[in-house]
Amino acid sequence: MARAFLRRTLALVIPVVASGCTDNAKKSAERARVQAEELSVIAASDVDELRRGMPPGAAAVAKTLYGLGTTGPVEPSDVRKSLRRIRSTVPDLRTAKSTFMALATVDGLGIRSDLEEDRIAGIQLFDVFKGLDLARATAAGQSFATTIGTFDAAGGPVVDDDFAAMVPVMQGTELKAYLLSGWTFRSFARHLQAQAEQTMVDKRKTGAETEKAPVLYVAIRDSRGTFGSPTTPKVNLDTIQAMDATKVSPGSTGVLEIEGRVFAWGSAKAPALGENVAIVVLRSDL
Repeated sequence: MARAFLRRTLALVIPVVASGCTDNAKKSAERARVQAEELSVIAASDVDELRRGMPPGAAAVAKTLYGLGTTGPVEPSDVRKSLRRIRSTVPDLRTAKSTFMALATVDGLGIRSDLEEDRIAGIQLFDVFKGLDLARATAAGQSFATTIGTFDAAGGPVVDDDFAAMVPVMQGTELKAYLLSGWTFRSFARHLQAQAEQTMVDKRKTGAETEKAPVLYVAIRDSRGTFGSPTTPKVNLDTIQAMDATKVSPGSTGVLEIEGRVFAWGSAKAPALGENVAIVVLRSDL
């Protein structure tokens, strides 16, 4: 039933584009592309917050948990306190968009996260984030590595992907642990959508935009799926996911119809999030 609906939805793309090649349609699609490009810049800035904040955060964790005279394994409760402390005292970590921060052993085993309900303790994080294990193996001493992983059950439905960054926690020249931080794609899509909406509000205040605010959704698409905020209709995400990758390639635009509403869309590459990650903006103001 769902597949049949998607086939009917995508079948509408060609006629809508053919009949909607008006100046307004092209203008709306171009705005969607520009917005996607702007959000890609914001995403890069958000990653840079972690790039700047995690090394001093790791140094503070090392001092607190692995200072001189410290022996034996660290207590998970102490780890959580230390992680929460650096999130409140390191400026870039205080403003970071992270949905988690965690400490892992040198072998990648999760010790504790900063969340009250911890889903990381005892998890082999190098299995969840395989790219971080590769970075560790191929670039010993690398100060900042990023990758995409998922906590979805193997073979189960695609629910969400996670962006993760990792830095070493050093005590002198000795590697003691790894500090990880990042966000789910669904939460990050919500953040990007809020940024896009605020930018439009600001432009209307200054008179840079005079049109009525469009219905707007932001999605993040990678090799596994398409993810949006919890308020994004599933059919919108399914429609983007069902589109041929060449049609939704970064920098492309178009017009389509979803459940009777016409949307313009534009996409942009988001290399800061990952090699095969694209940001797609859907906007309906036609």
